[in-house]
Amino acid sequence: MGTVAQRVVTFYSFKGGVGRSFALCDVAVFLAKWGYEVLCVDFDLEAPGLHNYFAPWLSSEPQPGMIEILEAWGAKKPDEEVSKQAIQPVNVPETDNRLSLVTAGGVGPEKYARRLHAIDWAKLFDEEHQAGRHLEALRERWLDRFDIVLVDSRTGWSDIGQICTIHLPDILVVLFTPNKQSLDGAIDVADASTNAMALLPLDRAPLRVVPVLTRVDKDEFAYQQEWTRTLLSTAARFVEDWDPQEDTPPSVLAELVVPYVPYWAYGERIAALTTEVVPTLSVGRAHENLAAIIARGLSEAALLMKFRDSYVDGARVGVSSTTTLSESAEYDAYISYPRGYADLAINLAQALRSRGARVFVDRLALRPGDVWKDVLNEAQKNSRTFVTLLDGLPMRFQASEIDSILEKVDAGQARFIPVVLSGWDTIPDKLTRYHGVEVGSFDADKLADELYSAILSTSN
Repeated sequence: MGTVAQRVVTFYSFKGGVGRSFALCDVAVFLAKWGYEVLCVDFDLEAPGLHNYFAPWLSSEPQPGMIEILEAWGAKKPDEEVSKQAIQPVNVPETDNRLSLVTAGGVGPEKYARRLHAIDWAKLFDEEHQAGRHLEALRERWLDRFDIVLVDSRTGWSDIGQICTIHLPDILVVLFTPNKQSLDGAIDVADASTNAMALLPLDRAPLRVVPVLTRVDKDEFAYQQEWTRTLLSTAARFVEDWDPQEDTPPSVLAELVVPYVPYWAYGERIAALTTEVVPTLSVGRAHENLAAIIARGLSEAALLMKFRDSYVDGARVGVSSTTTLSESAEYDAYISYPRGYADLAINLAQALRSRGARVFVDRLALRPGDVWKDVLNEAQKNSRTFVTLLDGLPMRFQASEIDSILEKVDAGQARFIPVVLSGWDTIPDKLTRYHGVEVGSFDADKLADELYSAILSTSN
């Protein structure tokens, strides 16, 4: 295993012909060459093709794949053994056996097509078959073994596409060509996926989206500039969410633009195995930039524009970044909140930060691949004041979090400030002994004014 938080990255395009599978394979090879254990998963079941890129290094013997795993779920049979057998080594040069593949599976085109069309997706996800639970378990098994899992998704709006863009990923790479239908479709799916993923009962960081413009003709300079501007204006909101600790400029997306080079249109080649990465605007260079951003969890991406070579070198396993923030890990305040009050917690944290306080709230701290519980535990250890939003009796998760917080508070290691949202008489008696604030309105700015001095006074 590498040194990064494990993560799943889905490559998606609304239309075909954008170079999606090519980009995935190229990124996979770069990551494996840099020392990461990488798994590629061909979930484009209706038009599988990853095996063609890796054909020279694959066994010719038929292997199970995603079809066989899905059939096991449909038959309500254990899938651990078949999912293990489905992982094939791909000994690409310079990767030291760190690259593996799960194909779409099946044997023979007729048999494969028949088996694919026999899958009843609605039934697979009903209460009896619980494919969602199986999918999460499969994801965890992959991440137990690999640093980074790259998933090739089906295009358009489809059941398979929703699995790949909502259920599986920590990062969603959406690729599109310079035309309206390709761009609009990709952005619509990205928006729908981030909204849908936020509703899933999973303790994961919010889904991050990386938009990638492809097949840009280098000789058409005016159109290239026009579509780069369109990309930056359309996708700025996605880039803002990449790293909660910094302001990432949308212009970094220009470093990921993939040019159209006719040479790569012939056959299934891998640019990461050539020297084509050298030119400033080249396919290999763009894919290498994307690999570096993924390896670094979308953090400090602005440095890619200023110190490109150092940024890419810093993405290798075992290389310490010289650009890591030097700010202390201690927090002046840790904000706990009940489900349904995430927006208030985020707004309060930002208001306190604007006043100079160092504040932790999970939604602003989690990065792709982070384990929610581990991040919270570490933040609690490094926090001196706990601001807890309360709305009646805490639900199970927040109640457990409060118990953990009070252990530190009662040991004299921190202060507890309850923020009561619905009246003191609605909260547990054990919490009423702490001096706190009763909210008159959900105005985060006014609440920050009330809390700021109390938070900093306990930090000395």
